[in-house]
Amino acid sequence: MLGDYDEQQERILAEAVEEDAAITVPHFLTGASRRNIQKLIPTILPVQGGLPLFYKGKSHAFCGEGGIGKTFIVQLTMLTLTKMLDSVRENAYECPVFVDYEDDENSFIERLLSLGGTDDEIARIAYLESPGSLMPETVTGKAWMEWVKEYRPTFVCIDSVAEACAAAGVNDEENTQFNRWYIGVIKPLNKLGVTTVHVDHTGHANGNGGTGGSRARGASSKDQRVSGASYLLRLLEPWTRTCDGMAEIVVIKDRHGHRRKGSTAATVRVTVGNNGANVDMQFFAPKANAAGETMSPEGEPGAWSAGGRILRVLRTTKRWHTKHDIQQFEIDSPLIVKGEASKPLKMNTIETELKRLMAKNLIQVDTSEPLYRYAELGIPPQQKMTGFEEAF
Repeated sequence: MLGDYDEQQERILAEAVEEDAAITVPHFLTGASRRNIQKLIPTILPVQGGLPLFYKGKSHAFCGEGGIGKTFIVQLTMLTLTKMLDSVRENAYECPVFVDYEDDENSFIERLLSLGGTDDEIARIAYLESPGSLMPETVTGKAWMEWVKEYRPTFVCIDSVAEACAAAGVNDEENTQFNRWYIGVIKPLNKLGVTTVHVDHTGHANGNGGTGGSRARGASSKDQRVSGASYLLRLLEPWTRTCDGMAEIVVIKDRHGHRRKGSTAATVRVTVGNNGANVDMQFFAPKANAAGETMSPEGEPGAWSAGGRILRVLRTTKRWHTKHDIQQFEIDSPLIVKGEASKPLKMNTIETELKRLMAKNLIQVDTSEPLYRYAELGIPPQQKMTGFEEAF
């Protein structure tokens, strides 16, 4: 059996060498100064007031807790790309592709329709459900790459890493095995100019300022093994079928240096209507000072002050809060600074900062409980935050 396996691997390697001889043999970099080489910038999925999120032809990791909207954002990206295609036809070339290990086709279409996708736009998207292993040595993997080479998709999302690795018999908890999956499945797509996004889940935060929820679960190389960027989707205010919400996209790694690690790439505002049948997502860049440093709500660059963190809670949720609500929000949605989750503010710090912010007329207070809100809002006190609802 071992001899058969070795022969199989030798055959696969020989085929790969024959196919890729042009890039596996070194060549001299002649005429470098005459090449029209431009600095790579992200161009896919627009962000109002900032750079888009994804780099064309590069790989991206997108992680977050389950059920908070990662798939919605990727599907919105795909709808955006379909608007750039010239025509609709069966098996359309240059289409976006969704490889789904977690859900089914009906659920996928339902989300596209809720995002405003038309029949024509959705017809331009290719869908593959639970295909098994996509590793190049498998029958499925070979058929997959033949399809990719024939139809030349521009964008591929694999949702999610854990299930895709499991289907390939790979342990995504270990760096060497995850790297094997990445090299076998993701890199061949990027080599063909395909933009890829692989969706993943985060580990579990411990509630005491730990970083378990601030990166992809399992192998540490998941966050680093990207040729584009790696992002964390973090919930600020959960949305349901009857409730609007908000999230932020935090940078874990930007290989091309346009965004700093730990900075917010975009705030995502989610508006829900018709009992979840209509979902609108808008992406906004955070404000920055003249030096390009991301600022806290009080205008302090880099390190967020305690007062800035409180204003972050009040401004993002747009509701009345008790001081205990503010502390709980800090625990549930910790601020990510330099890739680490900040410890929640202590109650005496919250009380001191609330008084200071009131003195500066940055917040308003209803003294009956008391309740606090951001000063620009005009929301009646009874609409205070009462807790997080389950996201759909």
